[in-house]
Amino acid sequence: MNALALPTTSAVVFYPANAGRKWTNWLGPLISLALLAGVLREYSRFELRADSHVLEAGAGFGVLFVLHYLVTPVCEWLIYRRLWRLPSAGIAALLRKEITNDLLLGYLGEIYFYAWARQRAKLSASPFGAIKDVAILSAVVGNVLTLALLPLAVALVGNLPPGIDPLALKLSVAAFLLSSFAPLVFRRRLLSLPSGELWFIARIQVVRVAVGIALYAALWHLLLPGVVIGWWIALAGLRQLVARLPFAPSRDVLFAAIAGFFVGRHSEIAALLALFGAMTMLLHLVLGAVLSTTGMLESPE
Repeated sequence: MNALALPTTSAVVFYPANAGRKWTNWLGPLISLALLAGVLREYSRFELRADSHVLEAGAGFGVLFVLHYLVTPVCEWLIYRRLWRLPSAGIAALLRKEITNDLLLGYLGEIYFYAWARQRAKLSASPFGAIKDVAILSAVVGNVLTLALLPLAVALVGNLPPGIDPLALKLSVAAFLLSSFAPLVFRRRLLSLPSGELWFIARIQVVRVAVGIALYAALWHLLLPGVVIGWWIALAGLRQLVARLPFAPSRDVLFAAIAGFFVGRHSEIAALLALFGAMTMLLHLVLGAVLSTTGMLESPE
């Protein structure tokens, strides 16, 4: 085990911050303030229009949408609960992390969560190793579970909708493959937790991806019940691949084109994708406003 490895679960307890960690006392509130500014910026241009499909789907759609939104922070809480005995209040910090990544800058949320954990977790080393390993395994598991969809993506390269660059898609697929296998090849250098903890994290990440795909498919089935749900499960899995293509522009456009190719109703799918994005932003704005405010005021427990 290298220097970044965390202690066993039994050795980890939560305690008040000490004087050697003063820099974390201001970093967390500073990022929370930036998050609040991001919320206000997005609110100034936010617009949500009611859709007849959503109205017909009823309250069940809203419940499933919220569950889909919470899958990632809840699964991460289960992971850190085992690693650090993270209390239930940690879910708020994990939600701040996710919203910060989406509204401000990718992985800025991890920096926030690192500062938050440094204030509260009594560790023999910093929590950086655990946060790093969770982020790496999240990406690797998601990539591995979508590798089976690559032949379908390659087949679509010759029949892309207008505005999609085939070269960019090919480069994206190549980068996707590299990012999938590189952490596995160099796992001894990249990953710092014991193997038992890594396998636990990987299992939770598999559950996260599987539940996310199932909920996403169920949401689409509620909106467009005329399409067999099996198609939506397959397309929800394909969306995991599209979302991981780093050099492919207009990912929603690409996914709408793919979904329209298989199930038709392209214009409806494109409109509903925009609605999904608006509803996610609405949750970001509401929770971000509350959590950023509390994040500036809270002190270590």
